[in-house]
This record gives sequence, structure tokens and C-alpha cells, in this order.
Amino acid sequence: MRIIKEKEIQMNYSMISLLQFIFSILVIMLHVQRIFQDNTLHYIQKSIFSRMAVPFFIVSSSFFIHQRMSSLNYTLRDYLKKMIKVYLVLSILYLPYAYLYISPFNFSLLAFPLVLFVGLVYTGFCYHLWYFPALITGHIIVAQLKKRVNDFIVGSVLFLVYIVGTLETYASYFRRFEWFEGYQSYRKVFFTTRNGIFFVPIFIYMGYILYKYRHHSMFSKNYTVKLLVASCLFLLEAIFIYFNQGDDKNFFVALVPFSTFLMNWATRTPLLRSVNMSYFKEKSSFYFFFHPIFVELGFFLTQSWSLSADQKGLLIFILTVVALMSLLSVLKYLNIPWEKYVYLKNMR
Repeated sequence: MRIIKEKEIQMNYSMISLLQFIFSILVIMLHVQRIFQDNTLHYIQKSIFSRMAVPFFIVSSSFFIHQRMSSLNYTLRDYLKKMIKVYLVLSILYLPYAYLYISPFNFSLLAFPLVLFVGLVYTGFCYHLWYFPALITGHIIVAQLKKRVNDFIVGSVLFLVYIVGTLETYASYFRRFEWFEGYQSYRKVFFTTRNGIFFVPIFIYMGYILYKYRHHSMFSKNYTVKLLVASCLFLLEAIFIYFNQGDDKNFFVALVPFSTFLMNWATRTPLLRSVNMSYFKEKSSFYFFFHPIFVELGFFLTQSWSLSADQKGLLIFILTVVALMSLLSVLKYLNIPWEKYVYLKNMR
């Protein structure tokens, strides 16, 4: 790729922090199951807006990792070590939830350690913790590929692997084909293609490409227009899926360019650049890590209430956000450095 030389862009950390916070809220909305009674609104919220969150988190974190690696004495190994520490602390915190979740299955004492091992290295001990083993695996895969082949081949391979993963979303369109039985057999064992092999690597790679070629005209010119085009492609694909939905809706092909150009736009836009929004960065991490505690507590407390699914979901969402805001305020008032205890100090 031809690089256009220009002055280093002034990074808009405020917009990035704001988007991370918005997406952390959308993740909570996803996990309370349902907020809107209308199926179309439910699909728009859950399968369009909430599905933007994790890809953006991955692209942005990959961007900043490669930024640090290029300017500091910092390596991917340093990052992975810190990620593993964060993950282990959170796994210990959510171990009681994992036990309550698997106890109805009555696993034997011999099988129990294996179940915990699978939970630790694949699914996570809570439904949001799959992100960490997937991210660690994804970084290792991308790093190994980058050592062996050029960027174009790496991107082509990872995109093709991602396309295979989209069978989860496009399952309804392919059920009549004989080869689809292979996907069904895979799903019986591994549950989902949303993992560190099929889902995460392409977004890690796009964060790397976005940083490496940030001065190229592909990213530096008409970045708002390109985001609008990527948004339209994502919307069209979402409409296409809406009328024939698959097993799950984690994968959208257009999420790859959309997440990349959204992050690119966020780094460059002058909008809100002068406003200090660093507090949103702290809130986004706190909300993402700890929201299941209050979501599950909400489901437990309201299980006998005569509420519709959307009423219960909205109530739990509001209570969860209020609880998270209150707890974070108390921690700050008591000057308790919660980030230190999960090894997040100075980690974007």
C-alpha cells in the first residue's frame, strides 16, 4: 500500500472513550435479553446496535496495542500477560456463577474439572468472559500469521475464516445443503463460531492495519463518507438477515469494514476533541466487567414478578446501570483503586 506522508493525526481520545461507553451500555442491553416488545425494535437494538460493540472493542484495543508496541518498550507478550491476569481475577469473581450455572447438569466428580477447564479456556465462567480467551487466542493466531506471510495474505486468510464463521448467522439460508451437516456437528461440540478462531482474529488484524496504514489515503481521506458507506452496507445486510434469521446473529460480513471505519472516524473527527471524557473510559471498563452481577441479581429478584419479558428487561437494565453508577461513585469516594485490583492500571 502507498503511504501518504502527513503529520501524525491528533488522536481524538474523547470520541473513542465516548463510543466505548455507549457500547458498554449496549452490551448491558443485550444481556438483559429484551427491552422492546416490538420484534423489529428488538432486532434493531439487539442484533444491529448491540452487535457493534465487541468488534469495536477489539479493533480499538488492537489499534492501541500496536501504537504502544511501536513507540514504547512494549511487546505483545506484555499485553497478553496482563490480559491473562485480568481474566483470571474476573474468573475467580464469577466462579460462583459458573458453579450455579453448571450444577443442574449433575456432572460427575471426574467430569467437573474438565468442565471447569473448558469454561476457563473457551466459554468463560460468565457469558461475557468468552471475550478474554477468544482475544488471547486471536492475538496469538494473528501474530503467528504475520511472522510467516505478508499483510494481504494474512487479511485474506482471516477474512475467509470469518466468512466460514458467518454460517452461524446465515444458517437459515444453507440448511438444505449436504455440507451444512459439518457445521451442525461442529456446533454440537463447540456451541458457536464466535470464538478466537473464527470471530476475533479479523478484527484484531483490522486494528493492526488501521494503525500501520493510518496515513494512507484509504483511511486519511473522506473518512466520514467511508463510514457512511460501511454503515449502509451493514444496514442492508441486517435487513437481509432479519427476514431469515439463523442460529445466532454475532456475525455480519459488513461488521468488518464498519468497525474499522468507525474506529478510523473516531480517531480523526474534530467532534468533541477538546472535551475531556476520560471518565467515560473508566466507566466503560467497569460496566463491561461487572454488569452481569447486577443483571443476574435482577433476574433472580424479579423471577416471580408478573412482568412481560420487555418490562422485566427494561427494569433490570435501569437498575443495573443505577447500581453500577452508584458502586463506582462509592469506590471513587472511598478512593479504592478498583482498576489496580484487576490489573487495568494504565491499560487502554
